[in-house]
Amino acid sequence: MNIIIIFLLLVFQFGFSQNTEKEITIVYNLYASGFDNNEYLYSTDTIKMVNDSKSYKLLSAISNTQSLSDIFKNSGIDTLKILDRVQSFKFITDYLQNDKEATLDKYYFNNAGINEYNINNVNKNPTEWKKHEDYVQIMKLYDASDIKPSFDIENSIKTSERNNCGCNYRFDRAFIEKGIFFEITSSQNASSIWFLLPDNTLLLYHVQSYHLDGTKVLDIELSEYGENINLPWACLLFDSNGKLIVKK
Repeated sequence: MNIIIIFLLLVFQFGFSQNTEKEITIVYNLYASGFDNNEYLYSTDTIKMVNDSKSYKLLSAISNTQSLSDIFKNSGIDTLKILDRVQSFKFITDYLQNDKEATLDKYYFNNAGINEYNINNVNKNPTEWKKHEDYVQIMKLYDASDIKPSFDIENSIKTSERNNCGCNYRFDRAFIEKGIFFEITSSQNASSIWFLLPDNTLLLYHVQSYHLDGTKVLDIELSEYGENINLPWACLLFDSNGKLIVKK
């Protein structure tokens, strides 16, 4: 069964006149999984607010808020710290300064910079990892026999890895839970989804393209990092200077 998860991002604007006007826009993002080809779906739209008592209560709460940080101060999220961390990587900020159309969006999920859906897709879990290891052992039996399978063993193993291990970095649960999800969009480059990890490495997870040739992220041809990248799942890990960390 396909799973669709809706994340709500509250965006607000203030007008500081005597008659303060406030506008609330709720933007929803749709993510879907469970398709045979692991297709990633993404869309954004706006929901009009209804004038009811809950809306007025929300407006009242926002009116008493002095800054964006105040909204999150009771949630345990240090908003400014997160902003500083994401924007502290020179290779990313240099790109954003050069590409005036590019935007960097950060999301919060139930008082966290990452949610269970993200963790499951990127990292999976030890139970799923074991499924992949068992499958690899089964595939090795073909090498020890005279039976030739009707399918490509190498591609089958890669599919199992993707389905059961995500990007196959196998991060500890406590480590990946501290990750920060952000997205970079631009008309000049393919949109990309990243995770800033606690050790200040950055995982380029998803790229809005199915073709490696000619696809750029941060003005860099992805093909420079190798020909075995299976887009849209890039799964490339970089250090804080933007240098590729080769998977062991």
